[in-house]
Amino acid sequence: MSDTKIPGSETVIDETFGVAITRSLPPPPSGYNVVVGVDFDATGDHAMAEALRLADARDDVEIHAVYVISKNVETIRADILAKRTTELEDIPAKLRKHIETRFGDISKHHARLVLHVRVGEPTAAIHQLAVDIDAELIIVGTHGRKGLRKLALGSVAQKLLEDARCPVLVARPRDYSGLEKTARPEPLCPDCARARTESDGAKQWCDWHARPHIRAHAIGYHEYMAGGRSPGIV
Repeated sequence: MSDTKIPGSETVIDETFGVAITRSLPPPPSGYNVVVGVDFDATGDHAMAEALRLADARDDVEIHAVYVISKNVETIRADILAKRTTELEDIPAKLRKHIETRFGDISKHHARLVLHVRVGEPTAAIHQLAVDIDAELIIVGTHGRKGLRKLALGSVAQKLLEDARCPVLVARPRDYSGLEKTARPEPLCPDCARARTESDGAKQWCDWHARPHIRAHAIGYHEYMAGGRSPGIV
């Protein structure tokens, strides 16, 4: 085999056919490169939304959206190879349309968008793209499943958190339904404030709030030094 090398390319061994092929190298990093795992479902949309939120805060974000065609078996059957070839040809256009339909004009977020389609195990494929483009961050979505459902499905996000060589952001929808906020402390009443000032902090509560309570009096803590006062509780 000739040692002549085409600029901007590399020669590798194709795993399917065992032959040497020459492929283009990815361009060098040109900004803050972010790999986003995308799909045609809500998990990919959550990840893309977070990437665009980041792009709105910077002016050098390049979003590399990657769709992975899972490679479950090793085979060179003609029908399987034909199916993968069709997917590789069709998915980029479908993915571009999905992103444009869901998020509109990406350029409004001051970000460049690069689409990738790879074949393989999702976690490895996403991480390899991060290596190839020297990514600063990987963003993936999650269904948020727990217990047996999570074990049965497997977790790309979890494996990336364990194995990735760069920061990983796991995007999921914000939902605080069914949860209560921390109880806010009651404001200091004027009579309590007067009692503290007149007693120089020796008396914390007015006669009303000093009486026995079935329910504990909610307070916060704050130290103030201004005006010659001693630190106190408010």
